[in-house]
Amino acid sequence: MASLTRELALILDMDGVIVDSNPVHRGVWAAYNRRFGIETDEAMQQRMYGRRNDDIVRDFFRWAI
Repeated sequence: MASLTRELALILDMDGVIVDSNPVHRGVWAAYNRRFGIETDEAMQQRMYGRRNDDIVRDFFRWAI
């Protein structure tokens, strides 16, 4: 009979625990939107917060899909 071994796992939540990338995402989205004449206000930033980029694009640009 095979014996069971104990495995070691380590899970890190890098975003917000070690590095907060939200300020970078906010700036990049604002710069991207500016290229197309879109004003990125606080309400838009809050709507994007914590979401994946592909979800954001589908949400804001569904008319273009």
